[in-house]
Amino acid sequence: MAPSKKNVKGRRGVPAWAAPRRIGGAVLAKFAVIAIFAAIGAWLAFILAVSGIARSKAPDRALAFVPWEGNALANKADMQLLSGQKIPAKTIAATARAALRNSPLNAKAVRLRAKSAGLEADSVKTSNLVLASARLTRRDPLTQVFLIEEAVRQDDLKKAMFHYDLALRSSSIAPQILYPRLLKVIEHPEGRTALKPYLRSGEQWTLDFIGFAKDNSKDLAPLVDLMLETGGAPDPALARVQRAAIVSALADRQQYAQIPRLLRPVPNAAGALTGGGLETVGHD
Repeated sequence: MAPSKKNVKGRRGVPAWAAPRRIGGAVLAKFAVIAIFAAIGAWLAFILAVSGIARSKAPDRALAFVPWEGNALANKADMQLLSGQKIPAKTIAATARAALRNSPLNAKAVRLRAKSAGLEADSVKTSNLVLASARLTRRDPLTQVFLIEEAVRQDDLKKAMFHYDLALRSSSIAPQILYPRLLKVIEHPEGRTALKPYLRSGEQWTLDFIGFAKDNSKDLAPLVDLMLETGGAPDPALARVQRAAIVSALADRQQYAQIPRLLRPVPNAAGALTGGGLETVGHD
């Protein structure tokens, strides 16, 4: 009769089933390897997370962890160019190629190749690369700037304004690049005509641009022309606010001759002015 567990005893009277088992060296090695790979995986996840967060606004920090990260390489080159640094065409091309090795569909890197080709006066290659970048994304404002400049060279303001609209609706940095350019656009009747449909659409960027033009134009006459030709914001209440703000700006800059022009279409505007309440101008 086979002995029960109760009756089988190991050394020093301890039942064999309760005795601790020895862990072999192979098992320990396996656990060690798993732990090492888990630690490496956690570290890689950490540095990739840091890289992903930093690559847009602090690419140097991202590149300290992942020196080959494509987006960070392209963003760093962009920041250098936007700051006015003079970078040789070959250096820009090398950076773009390095970025594309890590991120083959990186539109910024393709556009950097276009920049390099432009510096080398290769207009055909530049145009082809800009179009390739635009096919990859519509959200890169500098690609849209290239397309705006190309449309202007072709004297196609309608096409140029299409690319202004794309950039300003999709990028938070586009206004600082494009609003100063639009100030030049509205100095010309054909530019104001091309802009008119977008102002009438009521897109937020158009409302913001009116405010930018009011605050940053030395001569407010083109803005007055734009308001007269388009009526300003499509919402009447917003249009009144715009007019009142522009009247205040005209008064502050002593450009008084423009005030009657701006208010000509507005009923009872003269009474509002003589009453001293600029904030009420345009309340019809």
